[in-house]
Amino acid sequence: MKHFWIIQISSSVTLFYRNYSDFKLDPDLVSGFLSALNYFSEAELDSQVILSIEMSGLKWVYSYQKEMGLLLVAACNPSVNTDVISARLEVLYKKFAEQFDLTPENLNTIIDQEIYAPFEEVLDLFSAQWEQAEKLMSSNGAAHIFDLMLVFQQIYNHFNKIIRKKFHKTDYDDVIDEIGMILKNMKESPEFKENPELSNIEFSKHGWSVITLNPMELEEEVLKRTLIMILLHLNNVLKAHMRDYTRFNAYSKGIYKYMIEQFDLLRKLDLIRILLQMFIQ
Repeated sequence: MKHFWIIQISSSVTLFYRNYSDFKLDPDLVSGFLSALNYFSEAELDSQVILSIEMSGLKWVYSYQKEMGLLLVAACNPSVNTDVISARLEVLYKKFAEQFDLTPENLNTIIDQEIYAPFEEVLDLFSAQWEQAEKLMSSNGAAHIFDLMLVFQQIYNHFNKIIRKKFHKTDYDDVIDEIGMILKNMKESPEFKENPELSNIEFSKHGWSVITLNPMELEEEVLKRTLIMILLHLNNVLKAHMRDYTRFNAYSKGIYKYMIEQFDLLRKLDLIRILLQMFIQ
């Protein structure tokens, strides 16, 4: 990651910016341009969001958090995997919203960049962890674990989007609390205690943190079993709170589409059968 922005989309104001390259940019000027591209894509081209574009020798990856009115953008080397960066942006959004206790209401009154400057420490920590993990990806076992984390991070993200869109205040809080309690109970299980790195899986109303796990501290089968179990619980929670037609329709707009796009990766990870069994029942 060469550059990173968090932008308040309604005003195009840069709330947070970090430069990891020798190339200097005017973050406020660029944020206006990035916001305009996002608006043009959504309003004029009848597209939901920009996922990524290549420009000036960089790949610019977007994460538009519409409910909060935030746009996260990472400018990276063109060779990077867009899905990996997108998943990381979701985690960074979760951490940012939690650290400053953000809501759509108070965000409009907290636009002083100095307030958000402490997020630099969090971003630097994650960037160092991800850079170290990438250096270890030459190990086939570690690469498989990293792919597992990526796939489930993205699927969990889709679940969270469904929950945010389909549930109103009281039901939404109940579902979030139910999922939080499920994860809390899982962390008390022997498997989590025998594999401490699993306890770094986090969940809140702002999303999931899976891709932050250290692949060198995990066994592939243990991780796979744990992530599938969490997914099974998520599916069961939505089954209990949504009618089948509404749930399947929501899945078709996110989860099913993602599975089709990532079919080869899912097959490599031997996930096709279990995911199909889970989602079509």
